[in-house]
Amino acid sequence: QAMCKILYKNFLNIIAKHCDFFNMSFFFPFLDKYCDEGYTLFEDSCYLFESDFYKSWHEAKQYCISHGGNLASVHNQQTVGFLAGMVWSTSDVWTGLNDLEISNYFTWSSSDIVRFTYWDSGEPNNHNGFNEDCVEMLQQVWVAAMLNYICNTFLCFPKLLFFFIWLL
Repeated sequence: QAMCKILYKNFLNIIAKHCDFFNMSFFFPFLDKYCDEGYTLFEDSCYLFESDFYKSWHEAKQYCISHGGNLASVHNQQTVGFLAGMVWSTSDVWTGLNDLEISNYFTWSSSDIVRFTYWDSGEPNNHNGFNEDCVEMLQQVWVAAMLNYICNTFLCFPKLLFFFIWLL
């Protein structure tokens, strides 16, 4: 039995390492997913919960990039619930959602398409005329906040999730 390490980005883009696909006939009896140490696996993503730092949105984004990922993108209600469970003990958490390029047009810092939002009532609102360009999660809802606002927590997720495919 041989092991083939797959680096996974999405269903349309698979990068393989240590595999000879052209000279090996194989089938997939099972597939193991795992995350690097310190990350938590949920669905097809690994999340890093950082609560030991106080960072602005840009500082948090740079931290995540320096660790091979980006600020977390959230694509469904199940992920909101999972992340809220991870961060239940904190009041505010940076996500990757922002409208830095075009005001009121929100995008994920990871370039993922925004197909799901979970705004609190009245959000986004540029409260009191402040230009609130970045989104924080407060328990299970999203609130727009200023770039230089300091959150004590943020969520990173890597670009690649590691799979091991066991080949026979």
